[in-house]
Amino acid sequence: MSQSTLNQNALKVITRQAAKAIGSKTYFTGEPCKHGHVALRRTINGCCTACEAINMKRRYDAGLIKIDKEKRKSVYKKYNKSEKGAAVRRKYYVSGKQTECAIRYRVKDPKRFWAARARVGAEARAKEKGLPYGLDVSYIVSIMPDVCPVFGTTFVFYGNKVVGPESPTLDRIKPELGYVKGNIVVISSKANMIKSAYSVEDIRCVADWLEKIK
Repeated sequence: MSQSTLNQNALKVITRQAAKAIGSKTYFTGEPCKHGHVALRRTINGCCTACEAINMKRRYDAGLIKIDKEKRKSVYKKYNKSEKGAAVRRKYYVSGKQTECAIRYRVKDPKRFWAARARVGAEARAKEKGLPYGLDVSYIVSIMPDVCPVFGTTFVFYGNKVVGPESPTLDRIKPELGYVKGNIVVISSKANMIKSAYSVEDIRCVADWLEKIK
């Protein structure tokens, strides 16, 4: 079901001719298409947008459509710099604070929300350090446990730009290999700071000493 179908109650009925007259790319009849979708239709050809989305997914799943990731990235960058992209960002952030829409997304799926932000940060660090990069949000979510594998503590999602000891963080198993699949684990901020600050030998020495004095 398309977004147009979901929001049909908020759509205004307009004929194809009237949509052409005002230069709109879509129009809405309020009536179902031959496949039963009550959705927007393309002004240029009268096609149902819900049918288009289903056909596009079917072709993609069949391998008939190939996505150029670099081209898509450049398109996203161009969109983000446009006035339309800026308007969308203003809906999510007002005076540096997240709006209710962004907060609802964070509350609805905190793990994926964190993964999306972690991916952006990892890409920026990889670029800054000249390291290989090859992560996506779905992969990060797939390897992320509910608890820290080091301490066994449940991950806590504190909120926007707030990090605590139980916050999840991305960690490179072998730092020189960069942020690539197979070289990334999700551990707590506490575990990551200890691992980053000290060597295995240092940590083992402290652990051995603590065992002795106990």
